[in-house]
Amino acid sequence: MVVRTSLYLLSVVLVPMVLSMIVNVDGSRVSCSEDATVNLTGVKLDGSGLAKKYGGTLVPNVTWTVFNETFGCACQLKTCIPLCCPPGMVRLPGRCEPDDSSPASLSKIKEFINVVRDEEKALEQDYHLFVDDPCIADWTRPSIVDIAAVFSNGSIYAPKFDTKSSHDQYCLLWDPKSTKFIAKVCRTWVTVGNWEIFCAFVSAATMLVIFIAYSVIPELKTSHGLIFRCFVATYTFGFVGLWGAISTIELSDHPVYFTISVELIRFCSFSVVFWLNVMNFDMWRSFQNIDAQGIRDRTRKKFIRYAIYAWLLPILMVLVVDQAATLIPFTYDDPGVVAFKHWITSGVVSFSFACNILLYLATARILKKFKTDTERLTNSSNRDVGRKWVKLHTKLLLLTGIHSIIWITWYTWPTIWMTHVYFLQEVLQSFLVFYIFLWKDDIKRSAIKQYHVVLDWLDHICSGSKKESNPPSS
Repeated sequence: MVVRTSLYLLSVVLVPMVLSMIVNVDGSRVSCSEDATVNLTGVKLDGSGLAKKYGGTLVPNVTWTVFNETFGCACQLKTCIPLCCPPGMVRLPGRCEPDDSSPASLSKIKEFINVVRDEEKALEQDYHLFVDDPCIADWTRPSIVDIAAVFSNGSIYAPKFDTKSSHDQYCLLWDPKSTKFIAKVCRTWVTVGNWEIFCAFVSAATMLVIFIAYSVIPELKTSHGLIFRCFVATYTFGFVGLWGAISTIELSDHPVYFTISVELIRFCSFSVVFWLNVMNFDMWRSFQNIDAQGIRDRTRKKFIRYAIYAWLLPILMVLVVDQAATLIPFTYDDPGVVAFKHWITSGVVSFSFACNILLYLATARILKKFKTDTERLTNSSNRDVGRKWVKLHTKLLLLTGIHSIIWITWYTWPTIWMTHVYFLQEVLQSFLVFYIFLWKDDIKRSAIKQYHVVLDWLDHICSGSKKESNPPSS
């Protein structure tokens, strides 16, 4: 039973991680959109091994083969200019809608191109116009900017940033108010490298070990331990969402996978602080409770209420935030939607942790008030257990408090240096939680005992299978 439970947990947690990595190992964005893809099947290569079509040349490293058909990117043949929406449409949060003020022709773009080009040629001959929005979900930071010029390589110059943006970092959209084309420039919100991926893996593995220990060691399978186990499980699934987001970051072929990963991160961010709320409230309630009779009968119903609060409420909050982001007037552009979700998430986490501090202070006040009368704190059988959990919870609250401060700082100013600090802090926190909650002599003895039980069970299974495969001779 223990092995079966552990294997089930490993499959539930690790399978999404593996699938997220299969989608795209390096997480790099596909530089050629579907509208810019050219079928090169049957095109002969020249003496240098280059494919030529439509008067242009495709270099070998931007060609690929799918089911014996060869494809290339038109951006190697012509200057690519991405549009956020097709001609005659305007951009709203997450969608394009028809608008009479939007020009059906693209002659308005010509005024930017002529700044840097003297030749007068047809727009369709020199440039490839395609629809592609590089800003995916809220992992990228979109900005609406005026453009001064479109260069021959497809990049644009925006005075706001005083820098160039390549064709896979922006798209042009029609602004009905100014009756001209403007650009939506998308920049990565957080830069995640191999160091951050390694730290996330170590942290998730450590938290997974803690979860398994609290699931199989009898001394830890208490009502407080069950709540803590849910806290750890939710924390671990937050890393699953993080891996999914890293694997599909700016990956235009799989925007749905990326969106799901980001929403999972937001859900876990809410749920973790809510489970911390539950731990504080349950501790406060335990020390308020004088009569502990019938507590086992109430534990199941109490946990169901806690689970509804800490798991169902965050789901509803994520849905409400997503819906509100497209309905509130000041979010009627993609940067507004991103900013709304960003600050709402920070606000909810900050407010919830403030509630955690108040609940903890209330618990500490009750504990101090009745410390001379231990019988009023709880019954004699639970007195020592309650005191032990208060000490553990004090340390956990301190750790999560430091984590919340660093997380909010990183979430608000996600610089490269702050990203390194945040992920290093994740590793340190997971190690400290492991040390505080598991690295004790009695727990280690019980874990070793459970380990031998599992070995005996496996030996019994193997012995039984050998007897069945080798029946006694008559």
